[in-house]
This record gives sequence, C-alpha cells and structure tokens, in this order.
Amino acid sequence: MSMFSFSKAFELSNEAEKMGKIAFTDGLTGVGNIAAFKKKLNHLEVVKVNYKSIGIVQFDINNLKTINDTLGHEMGDKLITDGSAMINKCFGGVGSVYRTGGDEFVAVVCCENAFKLCNEAILKFEMAIDEYNSDDSHRFLLQIAYGAEFYSSEFSDQYLTLREVQKLADKKMYQNKNELKEIAKREGLEVIKSEYKNNGIVK
Repeated sequence: MSMFSFSKAFELSNEAEKMGKIAFTDGLTGVGNIAAFKKKLNHLEVVKVNYKSIGIVQFDINNLKTINDTLGHEMGDKLITDGSAMINKCFGGVGSVYRTGGDEFVAVVCCENAFKLCNEAILKFEMAIDEYNSDDSHRFLLQIAYGAEFYSSEFSDQYLTLREVQKLADKKMYQNKNELKEIAKREGLEVIKSEYKNNGIVK
C-alpha cells in the first residue's frame, strides 16, 4: 500500500469513528443519546451476570415548559444543558449518562457496589442543586427529580430484567417529581426568580 493510500485509509477510518461517536451522542448536551442507551442496556442484559450490581438512576428536569413559555427556548436549552452538566458531573465519574428524552436522562452504574456509589453520587447531586439555586445569577429554579433502582447478582433482583429495573427507577422518579412540586408549592418557591420578573425579562 502506498503512503497516499495508507494516509487516505487512516483518514477514512478516523472519519468513520467520528461519525460513529456523533451517532450515539446527544447534540445539545454532549452525553450519550437514546440510541447509545438502548445499545448499552441491550448489551448489559446479555452480560449482567458478570456484574455484582448494576444501578439505574432515572432523571426528569422539572419546569421546562414554564421556562420555554416565559423566558424563551434559549433559556429552556440552558435549563437542559445546566441540568445535564450537573448529572454528568455527579454520575459520569461512576457510570454512563444518557439523554433519553427532551428533559429526561438516565445514569447506568456497573460495579461491585453500585448501591454505595449511586447513593454517594445522589448526595453530591443534591448538594450541587442546592448550591446552584442559591446562586442569584441564575434566572430560574433548578429542580431535577430522580429515582434509583438496582440489579444484584446475589439477591432476588437477579431475576429482574434491566428494563424492569429501569421501570422501577422511573416509578420512584415520578414519586420524587410530585414531592418536589409539593415542596415548591408549600415553600412558595418561584420557578422564575422574582428579580427577573421585576426587570421585565419574562415575556
């Protein structure tokens, strides 16, 4: 093979690899997309017996419609990217993060003790949200509902499919979503911070 042919083949190989990554990456947030998540879950279902535990954490970012309707879609995109960055910061180091819908994300953690790592990440995640909301420079309240469920190769959970584990995590996430709405209502928390309303920023 000539140097030119080798160089061209190498270039085409790199381009194919780049296109492959794009196909499985969410364009807005940079995390894995739903195709990547399905591929990951299908693969794990086949090899899950090789893992002591697998954690699936479902996320849903609250108030996207309200922010889109009042502050505009650019700020709605910021809500998604800020939320995604927070999820990835807290869970990306212990697992893989995917965007599976407009405001929906999921983290998958495979390790010896997914329960411990997920709960440590959740504590870090809750602290990060509190810190974000205490920053007056942000125009909106960031609320991200979550629910975690686990597969274990040692207990009765071993008979669950990972899709069933995901559904259980999703159910817990919706319970948390309702709890967050009740907290916001009870404490009088505003989705759009009042200073931005007063300044006429809200449409």
